[in-house]
Amino acid sequence: MIGVNNINAAGHTGEETAAGTKEVVDWFKKNRPEIKVLLLGCFPTQKTADHSARAEVNVLHKLIQPLT
Repeated sequence: MIGVNNINAAGHTGEETAAGTKEVVDWFKKNRPEIKVLLLGCFPTQKTADHSARAEVNVLHKLIQPLT
């Protein structure tokens, strides 16, 4: 489960998390092309919609969308 834990626990940005996600997806495409990768977005995080972590999750969703 790549994503929300990177943003919440590790303090990564949406851009950093998306880059890491792309690396994982690319690895599977190259090394295990027979495997189907199911790439899902993260659930919302934090209690309020205006929390900065939610903004980072939105960035992550936007950047990983082309990987599907």
